Amino acid sequence: MLVLADTNAMFWPFTHGVRFAPELQRLLPGGTRLLVPSSASEELGRLERRGVEGAKLARSLAETLPTLPVHGRGDSAIFDAALAHDAVVATADRALAERLRSAGRAVIVPRDRSRLELLAPRPRAAVRATVKARPSVRRRPSAGP
Repeated sequence: MLVLADTNAMFWPFTHGVRFAPELQRLLPGGTRLLVPSSASEELGRLERRGVEGAKLARSLAETLPTLPVHGRGDSAIFDAALAHDAVVATADRALAERLRSAGRAVIVPRDRSRLELLAPRPRAAVRATVKARPSVRRRPSAGP
């Protein structure tokens, strides 16, 4: 299973103590391949240049993983890549997670200090038939007996 790590996921080992390999094995026992989208790598570089705490460590970790070239920046690039490559996304971004789940993709999120949780895709809403209401018919009062 292909797993794409969002920018914030690269911070998890340092902020939450997450050990990716054992946690991914626990969640997806069939085997995984963890990749960093190029948009996340670029964002980590920008965060490091701005002096964000932990960004240098997160970027160093990202550099040890294979990079998946993606088009665009930010959440949209990761969303599109997840759909195109049938991938699971590791992210703490709630809006991105909901968007992915609504599109039929599973998401990995931090659960507590050192564990991750796999959130299944949202079930697709059942398509309901549209029933057109009949126009109300006004009846003439009967003439009576």
